[in-house]
Amino acid sequence: MSIWKLKLKAFLHDPLDKQWILSFDNNQPNTKTQLNVDNFVCPKNKNHKAVHEIVAEKFLNYILPGECIEELLPIIKIADRISYPMNEVLSEKLKSKTEKIRDHKDICFRDIYIEKLEENVICKDFENKHQELEEFFKLLGNVCSEVTCNDEEKAKLAFLLLWQYVPDLFKWVNIHPADSRIPSHSIYNHLVQTSAITTAITDVDKVSSGNLEGSIPAFLLFTIGPVQGFIATARKTQDLWAGSYILSYLTYKCLEPLIDKLGPDVVIYPNLRGQPLIERWIYKTSSYAIDEKAFVEKFIKPIKEKCCNPENEENEKLLIANIPNRFLAIIPNSKNTIVEECKRAIENVLKNFAKEIVNIIKEQYLEEWETNPFLQNEIESQLTSYFQIYYAILPWTTNKCNSQNSGTIPGGLTSEGVFHDHKILFKESEIRNLIEEIIRLNQGFKNEEEINPSNAGIGRAYPLLLDLLEKLLGARKSIRDIQFIPYYNREKCHLCGENEIVFLAKDEEKDKLYWHKLREKKPGLFKQNERLCGVCLFKRLFPKLIGKEFGFQILSFPSTSEIASIPVKVELLKSNQKFIEEFLEKYNEFQKSIEESGKKLSLSETVPALKRISGDKHQYFCSIDGQWLMEESYSKEYIKNEFGIENIDESDLENMRSFLKSANLNFSRYLAILQMDGDHMGKWIRGFGKSESDEIKFPTIGETIHPKVYDELLKNSNDTEKEKLKNLFSKTHPVTPTYHQILSSRLCDFALHDVRKIVEEKYFGKLIYAGGDDVLALLPVNTVLNCAYELQEQYKKTVNSRATMSAGIVIAHHKYPLSLALKAVRSAEKKAKNKLGRNAFYVQLITHSGEIRECGGKWNFVEFVNKIVYDLQNGSISKVFCNQIVEVMNHLLDTEQEYVSRKIVDILELEIKRLWKRKKKYGEKESVLKIEDIIYYFREYITEKGKIFEDCEIFKTQNILMFGYLFSLAKFLAGKGDLNL
Repeated sequence: MSIWKLKLKAFLHDPLDKQWILSFDNNQPNTKTQLNVDNFVCPKNKNHKAVHEIVAEKFLNYILPGECIEELLPIIKIADRISYPMNEVLSEKLKSKTEKIRDHKDICFRDIYIEKLEENVICKDFENKHQELEEFFKLLGNVCSEVTCNDEEKAKLAFLLLWQYVPDLFKWVNIHPADSRIPSHSIYNHLVQTSAITTAITDVDKVSSGNLEGSIPAFLLFTIGPVQGFIATARKTQDLWAGSYILSYLTYKCLEPLIDKLGPDVVIYPNLRGQPLIERWIYKTSSYAIDEKAFVEKFIKPIKEKCCNPENEENEKLLIANIPNRFLAIIPNSKNTIVEECKRAIENVLKNFAKEIVNIIKEQYLEEWETNPFLQNEIESQLTSYFQIYYAILPWTTNKCNSQNSGTIPGGLTSEGVFHDHKILFKESEIRNLIEEIIRLNQGFKNEEEINPSNAGIGRAYPLLLDLLEKLLGARKSIRDIQFIPYYNREKCHLCGENEIVFLAKDEEKDKLYWHKLREKKPGLFKQNERLCGVCLFKRLFPKLIGKEFGFQILSFPSTSEIASIPVKVELLKSNQKFIEEFLEKYNEFQKSIEESGKKLSLSETVPALKRISGDKHQYFCSIDGQWLMEESYSKEYIKNEFGIENIDESDLENMRSFLKSANLNFSRYLAILQMDGDHMGKWIRGFGKSESDEIKFPTIGETIHPKVYDELLKNSNDTEKEKLKNLFSKTHPVTPTYHQILSSRLCDFALHDVRKIVEEKYFGKLIYAGGDDVLALLPVNTVLNCAYELQEQYKKTVNSRATMSAGIVIAHHKYPLSLALKAVRSAEKKAKNKLGRNAFYVQLITHSGEIRECGGKWNFVEFVNKIVYDLQNGSISKVFCNQIVEVMNHLLDTEQEYVSRKIVDILELEIKRLWKRKKKYGEKESVLKIEDIIYYFREYITEKGKIFEDCEIFKTQNILMFGYLFSLAKFLAGKGDLNL
């Protein structure tokens, strides 16, 4: 037997529609007939009485004929009984005091993140759903019968397919409760956790020899860095994407040995199900037993069609950096050496990439030149020393799991040691007090009595274990590893400035020539005289490297110039076909003159939405970078510096400049960078504890309990007990593995499905990365604010209606250094959180002259800004009015004073009203915005949180100024050439 048979049986120990099956009476003669198990006999246990167990055995036998779950039931039952207390506050003893929920109409599911009680989760046609489920197991059995491998490998294949596709094919499993009395965790999540815990409490190395011995379960917390500095070191938009994707990909490669040996279910956070890289790994894993193409065609493709996942989206999703740089897994401590395999996996992949970089340089750029024989070693040395790996392993207990003890303390694994260690490291702990209160309730102790952790199973200590684990990792990170990096006394990298440049040739003079040859072969890939270190060269060539790995070409990313030009391209496609034809004629002549000098300007990539509206006719126009619509791009110096192209005839440049000048496009040269982040995400992940802000509405314990059970517990309690229960039920629920899995899964859905569609398909932007709640994207200036607003709204719908997002936005010239713009957008995001109190947006407008203006607000102010923009574009408000608002505030306010008096605010209101009347006097059109709106938003903006405007006597000067700058922002968003896409 292998670990995969054990995992498969643990996953199938309960049928996926368990609550529906439990509603049948085992004693009724027609029950087995209704469930289609009347003719099934378990091959190794003919005395099964519980009908749900018989169904589970039948489904297993479709995959592995002749097998039986019950032969491994003791260890699976231990895992099952560890899992429930991890997710539920009430013990079996307390639950037994209430009636079981068996009636279909009473079975419900509590979605704790969306604040929704799903009723009638078992509908009238559930018999059909059961039949569909059985048909799926038959299909899975047919696939397994065709593969050329042993039962252990079949078990692995079946387990991976069940884990990956069941929630997509049978969406009802996501709201089918594992426990009808505590309906806050689904049967699917329970089965996944049972499988993972079964793996962790088993000595997996001895399973293959037939020995089912216990192990000490342990947590593994693993991180890879650096993050922000690595991503932000970028000159090109492609560098940005590469930096974020490399970290995501390296984390995945690190996970490969872990999931291959122990299964993807052991990774608690992030939830790996639905990750494109993991799905690709499943295909590759299955190819040993069945031809990959045949496997995809026969089994995977029908599933994809049923799940409505178009094939053309798969490559796009594969290129979204979605796996975070850290993960939490549950492993058997006897297998803790697997972490060394994870580290080696990263080292090996970096070495392979170093080899491939050299191959690309030799084969595609310097095929006729002799390169530095030590180039691969130089790149390899810099790559392997650059990335920092930290991990912590925390055994849950000091004793191994007793594989025969599934009693009150499953496996004999108690919480005693965890409480002891936690009290030493955390003198005061709200979460520990809460867990103690839960244990006290379940053990029937009075408030003043000390609890006995030795009588509490390890499942109760899940949040405390996470506390200890984070503390352990923090201690490890405080110790820095020192690695030797060969020093050659060379220039520092022209991009990052940290590492030495790598030599493509043996000596300095030849090296400069070789880098020049690279620029000639691929204009635009490197700037004039640019030479890079191994790390930055890795990022620059990464699209080629990963494209070779994936087997398809990865197109370049739109440049900042292209993003800035999107509005004018849209306008031209809609209303000026004549210009497009004339421009293409002129541009082709210009391109021809460059080709005569032996060089060529490559076509570039644009945003997906522009491709969609352009159709086949204008694909060529869209693929010409937006910088070539700008007069200033046609200069000898610019083309030499950017593309390494010299000897261009000045008359050819003048022809293009004259043509564009006569066309009078006059569009904005600015683009927007958007960075968004979920608020208090660390608290949501660490656990539901007390918050310094009342805005965080964490789920309460009472919400997770079935309403009938809740009422019955109170009814059966005396007055004193009733108060204790009410008090406990009103408290925030401690973190559970189910909460981790649900949150991570929804963050994955948000990133892979919602973010890309909103950014790229609706708002004409380009997504750089979407790591769950973290989003970085490039957008046209006029769409960025509405895009940010819609993203945070969708975040609430998809991920967590209780949570919020904040956004930093930088609007900068398309030639503003990208690294500085990224630094600014990170600063803006922090200000949205710290200065505006989260659930807000903060904008930095950086003009080409270097002036910086800042403004922002809570999300409801987006509507206010949109009204100003609409009226500006409609001509019902002039830009002069916006300027006057800002001028009045700057004139009346003393910026050196932190606060101003109520009198100044009253004068400002009078001035705003006067300016508004003056606007009306000059006969401007009727506006959407009313003076009452301006005054209302003004008062709301400058009134501090928790206060009433009428009661305030002083106001922050900075808040008043920032309100005025909202008019400046609106004026910029509505600027000439910025269209409403």
